[in-house]
Amino acid sequence: MRGISRIVIAHSGSSAAGLRQPCGNTHLPERGKNLPVRILTNGAKSLINSELKIARMELKHPERLATPTDPQPAAPLAQWDGTLSQLLEIIVVLSLTGLVRTPDGRPMNLMEVATLFETMFGVEIGDLYGRKTRLLTRKKNESPFLESLLFLYRKEVEKVSL
Repeated sequence: MRGISRIVIAHSGSSAAGLRQPCGNTHLPERGKNLPVRILTNGAKSLINSELKIARMELKHPERLATPTDPQPAAPLAQWDGTLSQLLEIIVVLSLTGLVRTPDGRPMNLMEVATLFETMFGVEIGDLYGRKTRLLTRKKNESPFLESLLFLYRKEVEKVSL
């Protein structure tokens, strides 16, 4: 076994001292045209041994190396029957208010509020910032859906007031 060392304990007086002495041949490392092949072969052996250890561990403890499967996306909680532009008007305003917060109390940004609504309604907004820009640069009525909501709210207030 070339290159493997053993510990030899030598007594010197009352204390023991450990000395490393090589076993077998003490010549320099091998040289020649077969050295790269031997290096690659030894590397391949090490890799195969590592893979065998992993396979044995997986057989012995399958629960430790099991890869969790991706959970199915949650079903939408509700259905959105309006347009994406209408939904985006709500999302932009809610994110601007800072009233929608994460569980740790931090106000959600636009992307987080949009993701929340995408999950809740099972819709995909897509290019959120591009849509927001187009929404905010409308020439005619800037927020028709929000104005219609305000109209409906005022109408409801009038019913209660009477």
